[in-house]
Amino acid sequence: MTDVPKKKAVKKPKELELVNVPYHESTSLSFIPPTRCKYYIKNAMGDYTYVKTSNRGKAQARIDEVYGRGKYRVCEVIKAEIR
Repeated sequence: MTDVPKKKAVKKPKELELVNVPYHESTSLSFIPPTRCKYYIKNAMGDYTYVKTSNRGKAQARIDEVYGRGKYRVCEVIKAEIR
């Protein structure tokens, strides 16, 4: 009996989820950024696109994939607390 090595399953990289927020929603005083989104861009129409990841490099790569390389640079979401 010969042992046949098992092939490892090749995992497809998980595509990062994007959350689009229209301009009129983002200007509301009660607007709260989506949870688990650490990076965002503001596109030419004023809409915000949030990327669900904690890795800046992956967020920038996903934005480059969707909008084209060099068009937008991701910014970090700043969460402020009101005391």
